[in-house]
Amino acid sequence: MAQVGRPINKFYVYAIKNEQGSIVYIGKGSGRRFEVQKKNFKLSGEILETFASEKLAYAKEVEFISLHQPSLNKCKGGNGCTATKKRIVKQDYEKLIERIGSRACAARLLLSYNKVNPSLIDQSKVDLFREVAYG
Repeated sequence: MAQVGRPINKFYVYAIKNEQGSIVYIGKGSGRRFEVQKKNFKLSGEILETFASEKLAYAKEVEFISLHQPSLNKCKGGNGCTATKKRIVKQDYEKLIERIGSRACAARLLLSYNKVNPSLIDQSKVDLFREVAYG
């Protein structure tokens, strides 16, 4: 039972280690995240430090990743990784249209992404894409 007035360290930074004991991944977690990640990686590990706030845990995760540079971390840490989120640009759609082979399907897809990123299609051509997509 938690004591009144004493903060509970809900968040933590953990390390996943390979068979040789080297750190290959560092992450921030709470709850069962560490146990799930050990199972996913099929490796052992340890909780490096615990924190009362998620903000402090994210900051320490960034610090540990910078210090150890684990091979399986693709980002510097913190809240997610914007570097791996691919931004779709017009050239990517042109390639997609060629691969799909269906002008109508590709036009519908392009229109749906244009709702998220309105600068994707030149607004003077939106009606043309609608005509191709829906006839």
